[in-house]
Amino acid sequence: MAIVVDTREQTPYEFSLKTVRSALKAGDYSLEGYEAVMAVERKGLADLFSCLGGAKKRFKQQLARLARLRKSALVVDAEVREVLAGYQYSQLPGEEALARLISYTSEWGIPVYFAGRRGAVVAAMLLREWQKYVLKPRK
Repeated sequence: MAIVVDTREQTPYEFSLKTVRSALKAGDYSLEGYEAVMAVERKGLADLFSCLGGAKKRFKQQLARLARLRKSALVVDAEVREVLAGYQYSQLPGEEALARLISYTSEWGIPVYFAGRRGAVVAAMLLREWQKYVLKPRK
């Protein structure tokens, strides 16, 4: 099983598993054959603050696409304390950024994982775990 990396992902995670590049309709990472049912969206600190500031509309569209999948999540390449500290090139205060993130992801029912530098590990673990549940019939 290969991890699918979206072709628009400029600096993709490096995984210990095989990867293939393909355009994904939602998210940045999925599993081959499961692209229509699961995806992980990745945000670095700069992109996160951009999405919570001026690019809110685009971010909400991304979240809406993720919400249509059976399994999805947002992996942030920062720790909560880093978000709370703010981003030097953004006028958005850190606490406001976190409040918006919680509001938007709660609205769409998408879990957020603050992975710090371990985003690739978290994304791969999520995809492998979800594969177990997607294969099982829903009860």
